[in-house]
Amino acid sequence: TVFQNIKGKYYQGDKLITITAPHGVYNSKTRNVRLDGGAKAVTSDNETLDCASLEWVADEGRLLAIGKAKLVRGEVTITADRIEAADEFNSFKAQGNAHIVKGKE
Repeated sequence: TVFQNIKGKYYQGDKLITITAPHGVYNSKTRNVRLDGGAKAVTSDNETLDCASLEWVADEGRLLAIGKAKLVRGEVTITADRIEAADEFNSFKAQGNAHIVKGKE
C-alpha cells in the first residue's frame, strides 16, 4: 500500500507520537512501514526526530531513522546517519557520523 502526505498518530502509554511524511509504503506481509521524502516524529512531551526516511520493522519492534537523522530529547541532541530506536522508544543507537550534544546548541 502506498500513502501520500501522511500524518499518523501512535500511542505509547501516556505518550502520543505524531508522525508526518510526504510519502510512505506499507508491506502487508511483514507489517513494515517505510516513510520517505523527509519524515518527522514529534511526541507529546516535545521530543522530535527528523530524517530522510523512517522505517518501522514490525517483527523486531524497531524504528529506524535513516539519512541526516536528528533526535532531540530535552537538552540532548543526537545527530547521525542512522538512529535506531527500540524498547518502546526508550533506548536509542546512533550510527555513522554520530554526535551527541547536551545543552543548547
